[in-house]
Amino acid sequence: MDKENDRLEASERFTIGELARRTRLTVKALRWYDEVGVLRPDHVDPASGYRYYRPEQVEPARLVGLLRQLDMPLPAVTAFLAEPSRERLRSWWLAEEAAFEQRRGLVRYLELSLSEGARPMIDIKTREIGARKVATLTGRVRQPELNEFIPASSEKIRSYLRSQGAQDEGLELVLYHAAPTPDVEAPVEVCVPFTGSVEPEGEIVVRIEGPWTEAFVESTKSQVASLEILHAYDALMTWVDEKGYSMPTVPREVYYLDAWDNAGPDEHALDIVVPFTA
Repeated sequence: MDKENDRLEASERFTIGELARRTRLTVKALRWYDEVGVLRPDHVDPASGYRYYRPEQVEPARLVGLLRQLDMPLPAVTAFLAEPSRERLRSWWLAEEAAFEQRRGLVRYLELSLSEGARPMIDIKTREIGARKVATLTGRVRQPELNEFIPASSEKIRSYLRSQGAQDEGLELVLYHAAPTPDVEAPVEVCVPFTGSVEPEGEIVVRIEGPWTEAFVESTKSQVASLEILHAYDALMTWVDEKGYSMPTVPREVYYLDAWDNAGPDEHALDIVVPFTA
């Protein structure tokens, strides 16, 4: 009976060449998708090494080819095939559009930096910051990992503060001890100011920040998305240098969480900050 079932199953399969014909993909591409684990054949003959596929694999194979035309990374393609849906595709594409807008903003920034044109007018303000307690978490991350690392770290810190009966102040500080790139990790620290009594726990460090004076530029969500905040960083660093001030710590972004969650794209939601001492 088992041999009969094997013969029936074999009759339903077709070769990699036939799958290539039905999907308009190349045999080379199908072999590659097998090797990287994106689209496995239903059966590989142990003697000949020939790959065989089932008719129901035609549509997934076509889908792989189309998703790769969108430059969807192979791990993302594999995950998508496990649960394909219009909503998941739309979510991925929105993230791609946001990343493209950031690249467009970076090109604009570079064009301006390489030209002799006038720089954007930046309104720099100052304020006094007293000593305050912060709970922090530091990680070494690459630039594409920031959008996952920052909110995950913030939530981990806030969850710990809540468990200890402490009250966070509705702020999120992101300190860049060096600039991460797509190729090289750099230390990035997420800080949450709080009131109450909390001890360090595992990766979470508790320390005192300040007092000092801060120079800052009010910024919006759209300026973050388009990387216009790079102009704010440049203006702040130039201002501090021209004044002859020193920096007791690294620049940071200060997010006002209620504003960030509820503000429109062009409303104030964060500050770009450079602490300084005269």
